[in-house]
Amino acid sequence: MGSCIEGGFDGYHNYLTVNHQPVAYAVIMECAPLPPLFPSVPPIDLLQNTTITTSHEVFEASSDPIPPSGFALDLDYLTNVNNLNNYGWNDIVGTEAADLCVDPLGLEQDETTDGPYTVQRIWSNARAAAGIDPCVPAPAGEAYFNAAPKTAFFVVDVGGSVTFEVDAFSSGPISDWTLIAQDWTEPNPVYLQLSIAGGENTDAGPQIQVHNGSRIEVTATLLADPGSLPTFEADGSIISFSGDPDNPTAAHYWPFAVISTADAADAGLQQVPGRTRVPARGAPHVHRYGSQQRRALARAP
Repeated sequence: MGSCIEGGFDGYHNYLTVNHQPVAYAVIMECAPLPPLFPSVPPIDLLQNTTITTSHEVFEASSDPIPPSGFALDLDYLTNVNNLNNYGWNDIVGTEAADLCVDPLGLEQDETTDGPYTVQRIWSNARAAAGIDPCVPAPAGEAYFNAAPKTAFFVVDVGGSVTFEVDAFSSGPISDWTLIAQDWTEPNPVYLQLSIAGGENTDAGPQIQVHNGSRIEVTATLLADPGSLPTFEADGSIISFSGDPDNPTAAHYWPFAVISTADAADAGLQQVPGRTRVPARGAPHVHRYGSQQRRALARAP
């Protein structure tokens, strides 16, 4: 993974040991910002792009100085907490407090200001528990909306399918919005075939109109074994967006992960599994510089 290239990184944090004491640090690259994908998104300059990355990495170096012993979604490799519903988030953006507010959809919804500087919004447990926009500071007067699967980790035979419920919700009155299911497996989204009961197929994936309280059924078919991927899993995403697909006004997403039955067995997993994959200790935690998900909505019809 290279720096300042799309799909690479523009910053990271880690720690080293000095005189037997761990010392956290962050490294920031000055990368020219990627051009906006939508007319509604204003461009940012080099300084803004750098301060966004800086705020992300400095916050995480403070809140999770020795990854992953600090503030991060529970994974089992250090804490023995087997919450596999978190693995889609880990695969797509990461599990630390700034990672969870990164906007991979190209709408730059993760940006805010701190005095004269542009910085990144940060995750709030209290707001997430209340079912409102979990990233602070939240836009004034915003009605947050999203759609979440009841379960977000599945063990499926290659060629087999799983059907699961997805619940749409909003924190206030809002018009119906569009929900799309997409394969976000990297580097090639060819592992999941997705359909939505009552929905229509589009070039961007199956989609349907939803509102607060809608319950829909999504079916995911595992087309190939993702066991050779770094994550061992195929990753899908439930995307909710409002407005014109050529110029959406807002969008949010919820990831899910699918592992093959054979790979689950190799890892000693059951349907309510523990997990044996252990990320390298001391590996740097990076801030992504663009991603394939950045064009997820740009492909919508």
